[in-house]
Amino acid sequence: MKNALSLSRLFRNIEFIVILMVMSLINAGALANQQPVLKRFEVIDGAYLYKYSQVINARSQDIYAVLSEHNKISQLNPNVQASAVISRDGDTLKRVLRIKQCIFFFCFKMKLVEHIVETRNEIKSTILPKESDFSGGFSHWRMDSIGPKKTILTLSARQKPNFWIPPIIGPPIIRSVLKEQLGITFNSIRLIAQKKATKK
Repeated sequence: MKNALSLSRLFRNIEFIVILMVMSLINAGALANQQPVLKRFEVIDGAYLYKYSQVINARSQDIYAVLSEHNKISQLNPNVQASAVISRDGDTLKRVLRIKQCIFFFCFKMKLVEHIVETRNEIKSTILPKESDFSGGFSHWRMDSIGPKKTILTLSARQKPNFWIPPIIGPPIIRSVLKEQLGITFNSIRLIAQKKATKK
């Protein structure tokens, strides 16, 4: 009788452990899906080129609505301290971003002025060097719907800073910081887009 009870307890413990393992794998997969995938990262002639992509459980039009709120870009990432539309003419506009990024004990304050063109599922921006702390670059947001409430969101960008970056902050650290910040931004886009959908 005691042996039977011991075996019963053993099987219950094994079953419990298996359930925990399955749940941890599911949660790990869910967390992985929340992170953008690094498709490309290169440093060429002082310019940083990168491409990130993520499947987001939200409609492409809701994601587009979030990205086109140019006066509210700070809601996507706390490092964006201010954003404003300087001028607009139909689907084109001029926007300014003020960004602060700290790496170790170095903090960089950056001004980014862009010329932006909006289309149905894309938002393209070009950096205006004379008014920015960057000597050139661009960003390209693209939204591809793959289901009723599922979208592939892709960001391709090139940025060439014209300010000094200490040698201690090399490409591997820049890559790590970019991945972290894009993770924050993409997650904010997802949450706000989903919130917009529930209000309709």
